[in-house]
Amino acid sequence: EAMTAIQLKQCVKDFLQQPVRYAIVFDDVWDVEFWNAIRFALPENGYGNRVMLTTRKADVASASCNKSQDYVYKMVALSFEDSWTLFCNKIFKGNGCPAHLTDVAKGILGKCQGLPLAILAIGGFLALKDLFIAEEWEMVQRSLVGELKGSGMLDRVRKILSLSYNDLPCHLKTCLLYLSIYPEDFEIRCGRLVQLWSAERFVGKKEGMTVEDVGYNYLRELVNRSLIQVTQIFYEGIPYACRIHDLVREVVLSKARKQNMITITTGQCTKWLSEKVRRLVVHSSSNN
Repeated sequence: EAMTAIQLKQCVKDFLQQPVRYAIVFDDVWDVEFWNAIRFALPENGYGNRVMLTTRKADVASASCNKSQDYVYKMVALSFEDSWTLFCNKIFKGNGCPAHLTDVAKGILGKCQGLPLAILAIGGFLALKDLFIAEEWEMVQRSLVGELKGSGMLDRVRKILSLSYNDLPCHLKTCLLYLSIYPEDFEIRCGRLVQLWSAERFVGKKEGMTVEDVGYNYLRELVNRSLIQVTQIFYEGIPYACRIHDLVREVVLSKARKQNMITITTGQCTKWLSEKVRRLVVHSSSNN
């Protein structure tokens, strides 16, 4: 902690100079300056090491490839076959799609345009529908046609996520909106989250179950709907840590603000959007 940035870079560089192989991944990089700052700590040697970063910005990808743009891999949408496999695995647990749902299922899948997050979100939504009532699936398809007409790929995902949110029962909506208190990419301890839900009285009572058990059931329901991602689990299979995808967080933040559920500040002078602040969250503006 006492090191300057220059000393820390040199320390990392000396450590990585050792004759061992490593792979380093920088996930979701948004700024070229980040790469310019960190690359001086990454030595070039002949040990076959690899450094990879993911980004949604083309200039960041280009800046990270000093020698050849051939090293930039542009993600493409899933093929229809791969999309169909992911879709069926999510909804039918590896079994085939029932014949009476095939046409409407393919119509819904086409609106996802091969985007995995959209497929998982709509799949988690449809998994709760009755497989014997095609009309329920047709209603979903009709709502998607109106919602997604003329929108871009990321906007389509956001609208599919909004549809999944709107389908939640009230108690799960509240629990999901509460996740807006956490910063982007923050890894959330599941036990702590369940405790906070309980303290806020979001978790109902069920006969024969503790409040903690009910809270974990809420968490599993949101995971099954692909609105929360489990990142670590206990050996018993109980979720230990989780996070929400950036696009899910955008939807959650938007809806939480509209309902005046959360007010977020960086600690600087802020003009409140509402005179009534129900929950104030202070996010540090530093990088530490």
